[in-house]
Amino acid sequence: MLQPAQKKRLESTLDQAVQKVQAIQAVPQVQAVPEVQAVPQVQAVPQVQAVPEVNDGQNGLLPTGIENDTFFKKNSENRIIESISQLSLELGEFFLYKPGEGRFLMYPRDESLISPRVMARINTSEQIPAVLRTPRSLQTQALYRLRYFEPWELVIGIAVNIHQLNSPITRLFPVLFLLVLSITVLSIYLIRRLSRNISHRIANLIEAVTEFGAGNFQKRANAQGRDEITILAGSFNTTAGLISRLIEELNNKVKERSRTLQENLETLQQAQSQLIESEQLASLGSMVTGVAHEINTPLGVGITSASFLEHQLESMLKQYKENSLTRSEMERIMGQSIDSVKILLTNLQRARVLVQNFKQVSADHLVDERRVFNFYNYLEEILSSFHNPLKQGASSIEIKGDQDLQINSYPGAYWKIFSNLIQNALIHAFPEKKINNPLLTIAYEADGIDLNIRFSDNGVGMSPQILEKAFEPFVTTRRGQGGTGLGLNIIFKIVQRLNGRINMESTSAGTSVFIHIPAVIEEPALNVQ
Repeated sequence: MLQPAQKKRLESTLDQAVQKVQAIQAVPQVQAVPEVQAVPQVQAVPQVQAVPEVNDGQNGLLPTGIENDTFFKKNSENRIIESISQLSLELGEFFLYKPGEGRFLMYPRDESLISPRVMARINTSEQIPAVLRTPRSLQTQALYRLRYFEPWELVIGIAVNIHQLNSPITRLFPVLFLLVLSITVLSIYLIRRLSRNISHRIANLIEAVTEFGAGNFQKRANAQGRDEITILAGSFNTTAGLISRLIEELNNKVKERSRTLQENLETLQQAQSQLIESEQLASLGSMVTGVAHEINTPLGVGITSASFLEHQLESMLKQYKENSLTRSEMERIMGQSIDSVKILLTNLQRARVLVQNFKQVSADHLVDERRVFNFYNYLEEILSSFHNPLKQGASSIEIKGDQDLQINSYPGAYWKIFSNLIQNALIHAFPEKKINNPLLTIAYEADGIDLNIRFSDNGVGMSPQILEKAFEPFVTTRRGQGGTGLGLNIIFKIVQRLNGRINMESTSAGTSVFIHIPAVIEEPALNVQ
């Protein structure tokens, strides 16, 4: 499309062209010279002088004597073409066309701008339009501005190449292309460089965050620059520093708390060891009390028998000295003396057995030595130490198992196990004599590998909550009433050190403790404290 300024310049140029054509007046027609018949060939005539030129009145020169109308017409057309050619044209090209004759006086330099179909349209138009708009079907590449000069029946036109409308841009296209290309390349370079810089800094920040999260609390990000990534890195460094200080303070507090807890744990372990030792000493004291009570009976009977024997002998000696001793009296005194001696020997023998048992059990309790022993007899020796507590609690105990069973183990460990089981049962299973006919049962059997023991009572049992924590230290339902909460814990540790297993079952009808210990202990020594 033509811009208004372009249209104005074209119209002004066309007006100048019309004025140029108007300035050229038509020369009057000259009658044609009659045709001259051919003359016979004559001899050469001497050369004549040239006929002087005659002015045509319009600055055109015509040969003298020639009044040919075609000559004047051709001369005028040449002058029109010359005048039009002198006009400067910034846009488009001139062309001159004679519609009546269907010929061009002047072609544009680019003849492709003149379409015969366009000219045909001009030829068939009753009135030549000032502006010729060609439809798309004509396939022309030009726009036309026209003037019809009627005296000469001449169309003065300017054909404008459509592509020439953008000629300034077209001329600048290489420059613009190079400029755009340069800007594009520079932009890509800057973007890639900026991208690498940003990627590198983001990677550095990610690395710092990753290492910090992995435990390197001294790691910091590169915070050089003034952009958003620098602000983010600075914020991370600030947060990381704060977290590092908090972690350091927390570690110091944890170390301090750990040191305090370790000291408290050591104190508790010492207290637990002392309590366990006290519990063991209490068990030993209870055993000593029972043994002393058991020994006291035969010794008392022995002393009574010895005193009676002494009295009888003194009476017999007195009668002998007084010569009043009769045969029958002597036989009576001698018979009673023999009976007293027998009673004395029996009770002394019983005391000796009790002392031997106590000595053996005490040695097993204090010295952890492995030996082969009869399990049933050793249970009898242990139970003899608890005869008095069982008697006071009106409890009976029975042993079920092979009386000839021999095991190779640590008898002291079994003494501690059964003494704690018996004491625990007497304190917790039969409180305040609420159970009629309280009974403790020790049943055992060997399966070739383990010695399986079941210690049960028909007491009140224990609650599920207590049963769940029964083997934990200091768990008791009789605190302040003789219970320390260490008996079952001591048993649990001893069984573990003997490579055994222990578990419990309890109902309202009683409690059963199941112990499985290897019948033969392979280790040469074992600490069961």
